[in-house]
Amino acid sequence: GLAYESVMRFGNPAETVLVVAGEVGADLVVIGSPRRKGEEGLRSRMELETLVRGLCCPLLIASHP
Repeated sequence: GLAYESVMRFGNPAETVLVVAGEVGADLVVIGSPRRKGEEGLRSRMELETLVRGLCCPLLIASHP
């Protein structure tokens, strides 16, 4: 089976993901794809380069339908 953990934290998105991934020993990080301006829903100001360079595990970006 597949085990996962959902975590909610506040702060700089990329830095927070890096911290949590390290704390839980993540094997994979999954995030939603960035939304375009004008699309409904929350938008984050994720610094993808910071995230990709800082992660020690794969990153999966799931597209929105």
